[in-house]
Amino acid sequence: MQNYKKQFLAVAFWTMIFPGLSAAATIDLIDLNDFFFYPGDPVVVSADGGTATISEDPVFALIILRNDGDPEVILAGPGVSLIFDFDFVEGGGNENDEFGAFIIDPSTGGSLGGNFEFFTTDTSSGEIAFDLTSLVGLRDLGLQFQLSALPGDLALDSVVTISNVRLEEVPLPGAFYLFASGLIILWRTHGGSKRRH
Repeated sequence: MQNYKKQFLAVAFWTMIFPGLSAAATIDLIDLNDFFFYPGDPVVVSADGGTATISEDPVFALIILRNDGDPEVILAGPGVSLIFDFDFVEGGGNENDEFGAFIIDPSTGGSLGGNFEFFTTDTSSGEIAFDLTSLVGLRDLGLQFQLSALPGDLALDSVVTISNVRLEEVPLPGAFYLFASGLIILWRTHGGSKRRH
């Protein structure tokens, strides 16, 4: 009886401790050197692929940094989110620009829309996350960052910096709880049978 009681206490202890460990995120950094931009466009990617800067262009209204799924860097999975940091500075004067980012639909080449895109026309910075859980099974997903000059834009001072593009997965602790529940049932069964004898 004492052995089963010890097992039960051990399970109870690890049930309290383990969720924090099991919920630790797995992080995979995405190399921005695997993204495409047109030669001559004002896009600068750091040597380590961790940061990219997009500036306005006097000729082209749309500047892009894009991965269209080749190489495949966006892998959807349960509990997986695509996350990145951005710092968008809209220049002074007659600026009318927009920073955008979106997951690329592999069947159309355009944005998946909805919760898989982000656009802002205001000077701002922060962290953006796209939950990829509902995209499990889709292959060749892509990602596009873009800086757009909107109608009426007369200046060329806007710039956006993108960094820390990554996939984060938070494991679900359900399997551990199932295991713990099984041990508790085992303890109850054996403990009860010993009492009856």
